[in-house]
Amino acid sequence: MVARFPWQGTAVAGVTPLAPGEPGLLRLRLADFPSLSGAFGSVRLGFTNLNVGGPLRPFIVSKDGDAIFVVSAVCTHASCVIPAFSSTKTSTCSCHGSRFSANGSVLRGPATEPLTEYEATLEESGLLTIVIPEFTGFQVAVSQVMSASVNRVGVTFTGVRGVEYEIRSRTHLADPGTVRSFAVVEAGAANQTIHRGTGAEVTLFVDRDGGSGFLTVAAKARTV
Repeated sequence: MVARFPWQGTAVAGVTPLAPGEPGLLRLRLADFPSLSGAFGSVRLGFTNLNVGGPLRPFIVSKDGDAIFVVSAVCTHASCVIPAFSSTKTSTCSCHGSRFSANGSVLRGPATEPLTEYEATLEESGLLTIVIPEFTGFQVAVSQVMSASVNRVGVTFTGVRGVEYEIRSRTHLADPGTVRSFAVVEAGAANQTIHRGTGAEVTLFVDRDGGSGFLTVAAKARTV
């Protein structure tokens, strides 16, 4: 829990550098969303608050029986943000009245184009993986800190402006992981857990714990 918002999922980049332009992957556990536990449910997610501009717009995850739909929450008429789908399996844009179905198709204008649909895969474990092209894969480099006073590694990456990140240790990618505290200078106190992206490269310093697994940089998605 950070401030007033419970974190609902993570978009993960592992320590292996990603190819430029490779889309980001958002991994969510459906069990974390009570609204998705029934016959039909829908939740709107985002990486930043709705009043914060940026390249990552909110999107909607809906479950209709065994079917999963993930679509952009941006209306194709005038780019207003639409709400999650109601129990009628529809969402109406408050700006001009366009109405969409849970799979993104247009039910009523003035919009003429369907909502952008995102590729999603649901595993038997309940883990949902969503491909988000707008969130291009970011490179993460891990380096050993060569200092007699600390036993740390430096984690270097460039965060998207306004998006909040954690460093987590994981045994595998499906593992939600353990949040690791970090320092912002090599020998400083490791007393921070959230880094807000600025668009510039940053190095965060994490104590070695001697355990197995690997470190990941996780961008935070939440209900908006």
